[in-house]
Parts: sequence; structure tokens; C-alpha cells
Amino acid sequence: MTAADPGAIIVVLGPGSPSPARIVRAATPYRVVFATARAAAGDAARESTAVLAASLAPLIEVGPDEPGTAVPLLAAHRPVGITTFADGALELTAELAAALGLDYHSADAVAALTGKSRQRARLADAGVDRTRSVVVTDRAELEAALSRCPAVVKPQRGQGSVQTYLVRDPGHLPADLPVGPDRPFVVEEYLAGRDEHPFGDYVSVETVSVDGRVHVLGVTGKLALLPPFREQAAFVPARLDPAESAAVADLAARAVSAVGVARGLAHTEIKLTPDGPRVIEVNGRLGGFIDELYARAFGLDLLAIELALAAGASAPLDHEPAGQVYYQYFNLGPTGGGTFVGTEGVAAVRALAGVTGYRPLVARGASIPAGVSTTELDLLTGHAADHDAMLEDIDKALAELTFTIAQDGANRVWKPGREGLECLS
Repeated sequence: MTAADPGAIIVVLGPGSPSPARIVRAATPYRVVFATARAAAGDAARESTAVLAASLAPLIEVGPDEPGTAVPLLAAHRPVGITTFADGALELTAELAAALGLDYHSADAVAALTGKSRQRARLADAGVDRTRSVVVTDRAELEAALSRCPAVVKPQRGQGSVQTYLVRDPGHLPADLPVGPDRPFVVEEYLAGRDEHPFGDYVSVETVSVDGRVHVLGVTGKLALLPPFREQAAFVPARLDPAESAAVADLAARAVSAVGVARGLAHTEIKLTPDGPRVIEVNGRLGGFIDELYARAFGLDLLAIELALAAGASAPLDHEPAGQVYYQYFNLGPTGGGTFVGTEGVAAVRALAGVTGYRPLVARGASIPAGVSTTELDLLTGHAADHDAMLEDIDKALAELTFTIAQDGANRVWKPGREGLECLS
């Protein structure tokens, strides 16, 4: 490699990845080579992302049963590093890294990051956190595991709260839950949080590991979840006193180490219980939209940090505390699903003091899936003097907005609020 060409970084794309254009900008001065699992027929979203990525940098598609054929094609670009920003691409990234002789998460670490029961075992073995957890592969096992309620039922592998349920009574579990040998679920002890309403009873901790040492970049506050586990806001600084913030950061750092993350970003969710902080889960990638929040609040480019570390370079991690409260807010689609028609009030929202941006995230005509997964309709960003002022600013913005979402062949008008969408017609 030379100063003129320091080499290429392979970025494996997947659902939840930042835009290819954003990745290419953050990778400077390195070249980017995109890799992606070949999209299934009819997967329009992945096909569209692949087309966009290929217009910006070389793109190599990897067939489901032939990752080895992609290795010489990737090696020809003289890669110096490899990474991914997508949960679903962790295993493929690790497999390609091993074949190319590039540094990445170990196979054991990836197994713990992608398998919820394996992660619980690693945390317990390290003495970091002990939460009851059992894997079930049929309905009978599931019902037996629910003898102790409340409990959380979720796929062994998954993200975005897809098919994740809080079960207080076994009789209320969906009858069509697709549990089976090929689709195992996990039944976990429910960690009851303390009452922080309207703020959330959990936070996330953003960390970066360098040569096995975990650096805490920040503790990110949340607003209360919409049922059952649908996240609608994030902000910094979190609404914690210094002692609790330090305890939360320490727990997250120990969890990241226990899972085996030796390099790169991690996003760890921590529950705030009456008995102290507990680990919800460790994710071996950048948290969704957290790069936008940390860029505004701290001047950190988290994508650039991850890419530099992937290439074996150093990256600046120090930053000053946020002088104000910086926030993100998402309006979430109705659990009944529908077809997105449009938004009213955008110009008025963008004109509000303290609002720094409003970005639609769903295109007109897009299908909103039914269920308990999180589908963000938009992204509202801003800053405020304190946490109470943040709530006031969010409420002012929501008061200006209405959404039209079609259900059962009829257009329905929805009014957003911090308790979710209300159907007006």
C-alpha cells in the first residue's frame, strides 16, 4: 500500500446498513469495496441498495452456498480491512475475513452476538449478568418455558424487535408464532424496569474496542417504549446522575468484553431496574441512527472510526460533553400495518426553533408491515436546553404533523403523539 492508495476496506452490506454513499464518504482516504449476500428474487429493497452501491464502488455479490467464490474477487482489490454495519451480515463478514486473513470478530464472538442464548451464557460465565434464558424449538417447549411469567419471547436470531413479545399470561401468546427446529425462539426472564415515565427505563451504551480494550463513547438516553418493545427516541446526555452513568458504562464495557468484541463499535442496551442496571443485549455493530446523533452532539464520525479501525489505523475517540440535550425522535407505523400515503405539516415542523431536521423515512406507496416490529416513518432531530425542554419541543413538532396511511382499502388520517399514532378517521 502507498500514501496515494492506502488500500481498500470491504464493507458487507445488509438490512440496517447506513447508505452506501455515507459509507464511501466516511471511508476516505481508503477505497471501498462492497460485498453483499445475493438478494432473493423479489427483494426490491436489497436489489435497490445493491444497484446504488454498485454505482459508487465495486460490488461483489455472494451466493448463499458459495462464499468461497467471492474471496479471490475481493482479494484482487488488495483489502486492508473488512467490517459490516448490519446484524444480519456478521457471520458472512467473519467468514470472508477468515478466508482473506483480515482482522474481525472471532467465530465465537459472532456466535454470541447473533445467538441470544449463547450471549446469555457468555455473560453468565463471565459473571457479568445472569438472566434466565431457555431455547425452545416447538410449541410444547414454549408453553413449558412460560410457566414462569412475565417473560420475553423472541427469536433466537433477530433484530428490530421483530416477533418479540412481553408475555404476562401464557394464554396471550400469538397462536401462529412460527417456533420450530428451523426457527428457534428464546424465552427470557423479564427484567422489570423502574418507573421513569415519560423517559425510558433503559439506555444504550455506545462503545468502541481497540486491541481488546473497550472505550465508552457515551450513554444514550431513551423515551418510554411503545408496547411491546418499540423504540421511538434517543438523546444525549442520558438522564442519569454521574454515579449511575458510570455504573451503566462499566457494566456495558464488561459485557462487550465478555461477548468477545475485541475491535470496533458495539451498541449495548442496559435496563434500569430498582436493583441496579442489567444487560438487555450486546449488539456488535453501530446502533441505528446513532451516528447522526453522536455527530451532532459530540462531533464524532462513528462510521469513520469503525472504518479506520477495520483498516488497522487509529481514530480520534476523545470528545467534550454535550452542552445541550441532543435528540432524535421517530414516529412509528401502526401495528396494524398499511400503505403509506403521505405526511402533512413538514414545513411547519422544520420552521420550529430547536428543530435541526425532519426526514421522511418511508416513501409514498410503501407497505408498512403489520406486527410488533419497529417501522420508523420519519426522523425528527433537534436540540434543547434540558430534558424537559426537549419534551416540549417534540410535542410542538408532533402537533404540526398528520399522516395518511391506508388500511383495508381506505385512507385513514393518523395523529402522532408520544404514546403512538391515533387514528382520527
